[in-house]
Order: sequence, then C-alpha cells, then structure tokens
Amino acid sequence: MQLVEKAYKKWLKDEKKYIEISEQGDTQGLDLLIEQGEWKQCLKQASRFNPQIMNTYLMKFCIKNVKAGKYGETIAALAKYDPPLISKNFKMYNALSLRIFKRCNAKEISYFRKFFYQQIQKFEKEQKQNTKAYRTFYRYLQCAHFINLKNLLEKQGGAFELVTRLKISLLRYSDILRFDKLYYDAGKAC
Repeated sequence: MQLVEKAYKKWLKDEKKYIEISEQGDTQGLDLLIEQGEWKQCLKQASRFNPQIMNTYLMKFCIKNVKAGKYGETIAALAKYDPPLISKNFKMYNALSLRIFKRCNAKEISYFRKFFYQQIQKFEKEQKQNTKAYRTFYRYLQCAHFINLKNLLEKQGGAFELVTRLKISLLRYSDILRFDKLYYDAGKAC
C-alpha cells in the first residue's frame, strides 16, 4: 500500500499537481507551491492544516514580502489568516508596523487595524493584558483606529471639527508616526 501511495505522490509531483499533494496532508505540496511562486495558493492550502503549520508558511510569506517592501500584501495576509498569538512573531509585527505607519496608506491602515484588533482579542482571551507586547499592540491599534477614522471622515467631507481633533490626537503617536506630517496636518487643521 505504501508503495502505491509513494508512486501516486511522485506522479502528482511530476504532473505539478501540488495542490493535490497538500490536500493529502503533505506539506511538501506547500513547499512546491512556494518554489513556483504560488504564495496565495500555498497560504490557502496551509490554512487547512493545523495553526502551527499555517503560521510557519504565513511567516515565510511575511518575511519574503517585508524584505521586498510589499507591506500592504503582508498586512492583508495577516489580517486574512489571523495567525495565533506566538511571541516569536512579535518582532516582525513591530517592524512591519513601523513601516506601515511611515507610509500611512489608507488601505494598509485598515488591514492593520483589523489584524491588531484580532491580536488584542487573543491577548484578552488568554488574560495577558499585563504584558509589554499587549500594551504595544494596543497602542498600535489605537493609532490605526484614529488614522482610519480620520481618513474615512476626510473622504466623506464635513465633520471638520472632529477631523481636526483627530489630527491633534494623533500627535501623541509622534514616536511611531511621521512627526513632520503629523505636526503639519495638525497645524494646518487648526
């Protein structure tokens, strides 16, 4: 029986049917998808495995994209696949956060807010609110929420006073946001 299974897997590999390999519970199919540059398919298939395997492939994707400067794709994947709360990932999340805050792209901030909200919920579920990571992530979430709200209100028009107050409130995040733009926007709004 094992001989037949081995032959079948070899045939699938030769025919480049990597998805079918991963559907049989073999992570080799995921590695083969990565070799072909099929990251979206790889992540989709990895989501069917246990959370540790999913996290492994998601972090590989994130590291590759951060190095390539594709922060939007990275944060969108994190928000979509909602990785487990693993402390070894926090360093990468912090680095990604600072890069996204530097650019302040509205779509990226929206994904960012969703991702950190998911992470904060996990911290609270596990009763880990007294950790440094929780406080840092909560601060990122607040900042992203204010930026997202400001962007939505500016897009709709009106609510000038509220937008002004949000711009002023964002000044307290000058250590993680571009302070020159923060002060310019707040000053112009006043």
